[in-house]
Amino acid sequence: MRRAGGYGRRLLGQSTDAQAARVERSNLFNPETFAAFRYRDFRVLWTATFVRSAALALELVGWAVLIVELTGSAVLLGASLLALSRPRASRNRSLRTHTSSAS
Repeated sequence: MRRAGGYGRRLLGQSTDAQAARVERSNLFNPETFAAFRYRDFRVLWTATFVRSAALALELVGWAVLIVELTGSAVLLGASLLALSRPRASRNRSLRTHTSSAS
């Protein structure tokens, strides 16, 4: 029994697996993929964003370790992490409403 696949896929505009892999490989190693990194400002922005994200992740881990060391309670750990996340969510919400009302 023949597998339905190649011709039907081409009719639907889908590529075969080999063609898809070839396209993915060519897009990944395309020099234009990372063309934005040629600009110093973009590299600085990207690096600063990466460092800030790493610092926030380390802060969260440090906060969790501190709470567990001081209290030994998983409930207090959850409550403190919830309290830590609330100001960020409300700050982002207030920024969105402020910028949308300004325009």
